[in-house]
Amino acid sequence: MMSEIKIHFDSDVPQKPLVSLILLDWSCRESFHMLDYLANQTLPRESYEIIWIEYYSTVSPEITDLIDKYKVEGKIPPIDRWVVMNMPKDLYYHKHLMYNVGIALAKGDIVTICDSDAMVKPSFIETMVQEFEKDPHLVLHMDEVRNNDRAFHPFNYPDFEVVEGPGAINFKNGTTTGLVDTVDPLHTLNYGACMSAKRSDILAIGGADEHINFLGHVCGPYDITFRLVNYGKREFWHPKELLYHVWHPGQAGDGNFVGPHDGKHMSSTALEARDLGRIKPLVENEAIRSLRIHEDLNDEQLLNNLVDPFYLEEWTEEALAKGSSLYLWYTAEVLREMDGYNIVKHAKKFYGLPCTLGAVDLNKEEDKKNPSILVGESEADIVALIEKAGPSYQSKFLGDYCGYNLIEYGDLIYAIPHGLGAIDLNSKEHREHPNVYSGKTLEEAKERIDVVGPFSAIEMICEYGNYNILKWGKSYYGIPFILGSVDFNNKQERSHPEIIEANSVNTIKETISALTRENSIPEMIGSYGNFNIVQFGVEWYGLPKWLGALDLRKEQDRSLPGLMRAVSMEALKETIDANGKFYEGSIVSVYRGFNLIPLDGKLYGIPQVLGAVDLRGCESKTNNKILCVNNKSELENTIDSMGFWKRNMMGYRMKKKLGLGV
Repeated sequence: MMSEIKIHFDSDVPQKPLVSLILLDWSCRESFHMLDYLANQTLPRESYEIIWIEYYSTVSPEITDLIDKYKVEGKIPPIDRWVVMNMPKDLYYHKHLMYNVGIALAKGDIVTICDSDAMVKPSFIETMVQEFEKDPHLVLHMDEVRNNDRAFHPFNYPDFEVVEGPGAINFKNGTTTGLVDTVDPLHTLNYGACMSAKRSDILAIGGADEHINFLGHVCGPYDITFRLVNYGKREFWHPKELLYHVWHPGQAGDGNFVGPHDGKHMSSTALEARDLGRIKPLVENEAIRSLRIHEDLNDEQLLNNLVDPFYLEEWTEEALAKGSSLYLWYTAEVLREMDGYNIVKHAKKFYGLPCTLGAVDLNKEEDKKNPSILVGESEADIVALIEKAGPSYQSKFLGDYCGYNLIEYGDLIYAIPHGLGAIDLNSKEHREHPNVYSGKTLEEAKERIDVVGPFSAIEMICEYGNYNILKWGKSYYGIPFILGSVDFNNKQERSHPEIIEANSVNTIKETISALTRENSIPEMIGSYGNFNIVQFGVEWYGLPKWLGALDLRKEQDRSLPGLMRAVSMEALKETIDANGKFYEGSIVSVYRGFNLIPLDGKLYGIPQVLGAVDLRGCESKTNNKILCVNNKSELENTIDSMGFWKRNMMGYRMKKKLGLGV
């Protein structure tokens, strides 16, 4: 079984684009309208390139026709490169591999990965260019308005305002719900819609991760985003420039393999990288690795190195079915409601789900085993089972009161504490829980609550520094150890000035770190490998020795590339063991015509005219044109002391030696 990547079409338009857009297809696209929107941008067409990547071997006639049409009209082609990967049909698709194909072939300074069946406004590309001009250290995301009205299929070029109207599931008051969400933006923002970053930054972190966990539907450019943020870049969501997406069959990934996720289809592997501060991919593409270490490869060599032959055996549907971390995922289709049950079709089975169960994921065996769920081979089977079992009452939420949800169920009103967890009122055991109260009327239920007093469970999250981090209600709290126990039902106690309140654990941790930094000074603890270990506040820092003297009280020094941080000495050592050599042999900075490269505890200054140099070779290390010192400030002083003429004569002599002229 072989795969041979081919450049099916190359526009040969001479250009050095500002932006390279990577659009994907795995023989699934039925509409190519995105190309029409990209042809109608405020920036000149030659300022951006469009790379279309087909995973299998389909050559879409719609794109061919569009290329021919543009040629007749004297326009720049709708795409600049059309890459056909020719992967075997039984091989499952991996978007991250496709990302890396595009990243490797991209010519633009900025790389954009976005939905290839979206709608974008004429200002789309100009907006991203402007943002990178303001801050080149961005990871730029744009959110996507999604409309599930099936009237838009087949695609009929609706106005943007129409897509924002009836059927829009995430647009309200002139913006997306994700952009104004302060509680769970990780899941309300569309992290897979559009991501842009500097190509050099993406290469520096090893490109997209090709681990098998990203195979299939659960994946996205946010894997790159999280690792770029760990690398020191700034994640930014544009407040106004949006993409638009309308309904089409299969948009939810129905019948696809999915890897590990958090229950809401955000990759657990990507989230783990974010939380651990990991920069490197678990599996790095060989061609991307070559580009990262500045090997000079032509397009043919890049194409030959892009697909690991191992994938052709491990990514087949047969291999995945035999055993992997992936499983098939299907969308549940609600057919109708009957006597308090939702009758649902999922895969090839039919189910009767009591409405009181709330959200049920029928892709999970543990959810399907709930004894109150009815299972049959047809809708008629479920109807018969419901008639036999009797009605499952539909619960009705009436509001909350003093930490209780008030639920109408049958002929009673139930008061259920917020912190009690999932309660199935179909269950007699749950209805008779000692913390669940009931009354014949709403007033009677409230009177029962008034007698027993407010209820809210306190959840211990973790310790951080000298604080306990707790969750109570919808907020998180940082409680100093010295305060002891706190009665959260007492507003005066929970409003103590030493207590920190925020909407997320990370915000609490950041606040604690900032407070402890204000009242402490960095303390040198020792060294570990090529890192100095410094404790500052509640955090531990690993400072590469080649960085020289740093002042961790300054934000810019705490954000330097190569610096590691953790919440304990043990965790810091693990981080250094995992990521400490990532910068070895890579360019970390440029200073006055010299590339600065750390290796084996030293810092090398290599004149840029030398091009790629293998510092592990003996000849390179003894080259008298290459500077070798202990740290960055020492190297910069050495370069400064050389003076203008010496630096430039070095370049002159090297050019003459290489036959480059001057």
